[in-house]
Amino acid sequence: FMHSFSWAFMIMLVPTIYALHTTINVPLIVALFIGNLCLHMIVDDRKANKRKINLIEDQLAHLIQIFVTWIFLVVMN
Repeated sequence: FMHSFSWAFMIMLVPTIYALHTTINVPLIVALFIGNLCLHMIVDDRKANKRKINLIEDQLAHLIQIFVTWIFLVVMN
């Protein structure tokens, strides 16, 4: 949980500051943060504990998370 929380916080920091300066959409920011936190925990659990995915798939999933977060906060905002 703590790793996923710190990762989600750092990933959300810059786009959140940008979004808050352009238009305040707090529910979207909170939803994306919780979504990133949960998805990161699921992906890391599948890699580290269940060994269902490898490191490349893990990192690709995290890159997709970053891209989708950027789409929601920068492009669609």
